[in-house]
Amino acid sequence: MKNEIILIGDAPEDIQIGQSLGIKTVGITGGYYSSARVKAAKPDYLIHRLEDLRRILR
Repeated sequence: MKNEIILIGDAPEDIQIGQSLGIKTVGITGGYYSSARVKAAKPDYLIHRLEDLRRILR
């Protein structure tokens, strides 16, 4: 079931929560935190717009 769940977040803490739960994470830039800070959290995927989710969900 965990392989069917994706956590999407714009904060490093969001990514860390997903990782601690063992689920895939998607970091999205453009929120409160800088792109570099979101990327540094090492999400499974990094996107810049919600529309970019399409390529991940295929």
